[in-house]
Amino acid sequence: MFTQLLLAFYQIPVAFAALPPAQGQAGFPPAQGQAGGGFELYDPLGCSGDKNGGLVCVLHNILSALRIIAVPIVSIMVIVGAFQILTAGGDEEKIKTGRHTITWAVVGFAIIFLAENVAGIIQSVIGK
Repeated sequence: MFTQLLLAFYQIPVAFAALPPAQGQAGFPPAQGQAGGGFELYDPLGCSGDKNGGLVCVLHNILSALRIIAVPIVSIMVIVGAFQILTAGGDEEKIKTGRHTITWAVVGFAIIFLAENVAGIIQSVIGK
């Protein structure tokens, strides 16, 4: 049974490899500066033309995305902490847990916003 299943999975890519290319897609278009049939890779972070260095650009793009993600997460965590405090019913341990939840959410948010400044300081020390 296992051998038949393995054979079936092996035949699928072989069958697709035997298909002719789609009309108008006979090969890769030539990349810029090349005469042959090369291809150009897509840069998902958009840092290929950065003069200051790719690492700084990558860090900037990652921190920007992290900032966008952090805002709703911090909002949810503050609401969770407030809910813990409101439903504590006078229990000091539950109130303390809610305060810690809110405190660490704000600390994490501050770290994310300060991280970009740290990257700028490192860039100025390196001299780029």
